[in-house]
Amino acid sequence: MISNSRMKYVLWITVFGLCLVFFSFGSALAQDAESNAATSYNMGIEAEQKGDTADAVTYYKAAIASDEKMADAHFNLGSIYFAQKTYIEAAKSFKKVTELDPSSAEGFANYGKV
Repeated sequence: MISNSRMKYVLWITVFGLCLVFFSFGSALAQDAESNAATSYNMGIEAEQKGDTADAVTYYKAAIASDEKMADAHFNLGSIYFAQKTYIEAAKSFKKVTELDPSSAEGFANYGKV
């Protein structure tokens, strides 16, 4: 039979090992989200350069869904909304840029234009 102190030791080792697994899994998920956000953002830029603003909006929204702190995606989305004269949506996007990146002069300028 295993002693009580040995059982506690085995339990602590098991808990510690599980914590390591969960933390490394969470880190991998965060890296995947950043990678997905960057991929979607880049696809949005490509679509916008081709003049396909509908797809660009979809890709920028996907980037934001993967990483809501991606100020560049919010900025580009706001620029499209502004060009489409969808001013309420543009204002929301540019306001988010100013919240995420308080040093973004362009974000503040565009928010002011809206």
